[in-house]
Amino acid sequence: MTVPGYLRRLVIERAQGRCEYCGLAQAGQEAAFHID
Repeated sequence: MTVPGYLRRLVIERAQGRCEYCGLAQAGQEAAFHID
């Protein structure tokens, strides 16, 4: 299943660019976080 782009952007904005599980920032990571 593919997550639509608009939904991915909404989740990233809501999480302020951080993992909602551990709080780690997306910036500087080699791999993009996945959405469950």
